[in-house]
Amino acid sequence: SEQRRSRRFELRLPVELIRTGTKRVSHVLETKNVSSSGILFTDPTDRLEVGQSIEYMISLPTGRQIGEVR
Repeated sequence: SEQRRSRRFELRLPVELIRTGTKRVSHVLETKNVSSSGILFTDPTDRLEVGQSIEYMISLPTGRQIGEVR
């Protein structure tokens, strides 16, 4: 049975991986699912280690033809 505290939503959104630890990177990826406690995204070519600190930015659609919320 499901053990998660937060409900996960299957969302495919653009996400940019900005930093891994102290190293600045730029990988454009896609989320697989999102919850209030985290996200699951496609694996970048540079493998991440479990517990590694990262920074990322998700782009949210605005419902308009132009624009997005980051």
